[in-house]
Amino acid sequence: MQTLNHRAWILAVLALLGLSPLLVLEGRNLWQQEHLQFYPLAWTAAVYFLWTQIGGSQQPTRLRRVVALATASAGAVVGLAAAWYFSPWLAHLSAILWFAFLVFLQCARAPMGSILAMIGLLAITLPLPFNLDNELILWLQQLSTWATAALMDGLGVPYSRQGTILQLQDKRLFVEEACSGVTSMYSLAAIALGVSLLQQSSGKVTLLSLLTIPLWSGLGNFLRLATIVVAWHYFQVDLTHGIWHTVLGAATFAIAALGWMLSALLMQIFEAPIPVDRNDLQENQWIAWFNRKPRTLPEGRGDPPGAVFQIALGSIGLLAVGLMAAAIPTGWLTFQTLLNDLRAPRITEQDEKFFPGEDGMPQQLKVEARRVRFQEEKRERTSIFGSYSRTWTYRMAGGHLLTASLDFPFTGWHRLYVCYENTGWEVTGYDLMEADPGDQGWPWVEMKLKNKYGQHGRVLFCFLDELGQHYIPQPDEVRHRLRDNSIQERARQTLPGLLKEVAKARLPNTYQFQVVLFADQPLSDETVQRMHQGFLETRDHAKSEVEKMLRRRLPSQTAQAIPFLQGHSSWQRTRDETSWSTANLLHRLSNLPSVPMAPLAPLPPFAFQEYW
Repeated sequence: MQTLNHRAWILAVLALLGLSPLLVLEGRNLWQQEHLQFYPLAWTAAVYFLWTQIGGSQQPTRLRRVVALATASAGAVVGLAAAWYFSPWLAHLSAILWFAFLVFLQCARAPMGSILAMIGLLAITLPLPFNLDNELILWLQQLSTWATAALMDGLGVPYSRQGTILQLQDKRLFVEEACSGVTSMYSLAAIALGVSLLQQSSGKVTLLSLLTIPLWSGLGNFLRLATIVVAWHYFQVDLTHGIWHTVLGAATFAIAALGWMLSALLMQIFEAPIPVDRNDLQENQWIAWFNRKPRTLPEGRGDPPGAVFQIALGSIGLLAVGLMAAAIPTGWLTFQTLLNDLRAPRITEQDEKFFPGEDGMPQQLKVEARRVRFQEEKRERTSIFGSYSRTWTYRMAGGHLLTASLDFPFTGWHRLYVCYENTGWEVTGYDLMEADPGDQGWPWVEMKLKNKYGQHGRVLFCFLDELGQHYIPQPDEVRHRLRDNSIQERARQTLPGLLKEVAKARLPNTYQFQVVLFADQPLSDETVQRMHQGFLETRDHAKSEVEKMLRRRLPSQTAQAIPFLQGHSSWQRTRDETSWSTANLLHRLSNLPSVPMAPLAPLPPFAFQEYW
């Protein structure tokens, strides 16, 4: 291996070591997205193909050296920005650029199609920025719902559609993210790139075969949804869950993969050499373009790199050293984040039974709303929606559905708007409402929503703390980030500021209570006023039920909570944002025989699950 190659490897390794703390967080974030959980295989395959392409004494062409320098420079700049803004997504992008730097320098004999395929294996694991990833999933969900509804129209199956929900006579079908086809599309793309590298396919075949993947993955997903509908309507067989749902998904994915392989094979046939005695086929411009042979790379060592290249490489090395230095503070913040994951709020099955059930809310509200449904939901412990939810649905006079939900547990103030933005809603208004004098200083937030389908929504929410009392946040905890100023908002959160936040007092575990109302038309003032009244009434019931739950908890929890309160008395804030004394907290705790959850490690003021 040449000296140039040694230097390239040293620079890339230094840069990746500097990015490693943020890449650990990025790996955790990717694993939380089902359609990107293939990333360990993609990364491993990319490194394997890079290693197998290394060999010989041939030097890269001048153009490839220039491209390598450009990617390394961009990777260094993006990496430093990732450290400054503590952005795992930018670190991911920087790692891809450094990998491209190695590929262009090390794989001197590899055709351009193989080089782009190796880089593409890593590129498809990078989530789309600016929430476009979730926009793609939502669009695919809507497309799958429309296609399934069209099928049921053709079969004469009666149904009603609301968003991505299809209500049959005796079955409710919800087209979730897993049923949108996004997972099979990403997986097929990874397989296509791997196969093209194994077969040494040209760039034309690789690119055009990739363009057919959305078609085949969409057809496979439609076949799965159609099978579910037909099996239920005609045979009363439920394929929406269980082992048969898994088998059905694997079978339809295999069919989609087979369709893609046939498309790639057809393109390879087009690329096959034209027989000498059939030169008339060259008159077909499509076949002639496809049949052009790739340019043969020059043999031998080629021109050695000049002094300008060596100087540029040395300058990039200084940036790589800067990335290594930045690994110290980013590593500390990463450690705090992972520690927070390990000590995230936990609620055992024994504790869960103490939380309010269907009777936790009245059957009839004063605003002429009657309860029509109750639902309990359990999620992953690290879900941004909360591990548990208790949901009561009321039908108001006029037909609107008013939904009250108690979601838990969280740490401090939960940025609820992120959950709605991730499901396709646009937040057009976000106001911290001042509490009435007789309301004991309990503020709440009102959000106005709309989506691209013309639907409107209104969300009112507030929080309870670990002692069942109203939680009053600091002003920066409720700072809103609209889509049009998200970059500016995120840019204000830099590494020095985050390091200062780590040293601040710990935040309590909290319970979120929200009331939601959606409509196809803008809400009238009368409806909004009735919603406010319903929110205040149900909020009081939620507070009462949480206090009852705390009193029913095991008395032994008190002994576990007292040392924490004695050591961290500053986390509880009153209305005038002054700290409660330890004696005052212990006095309040004496009336509540338990505290629901253990304390949480400090967190920076933004959710690391969010991507820039």
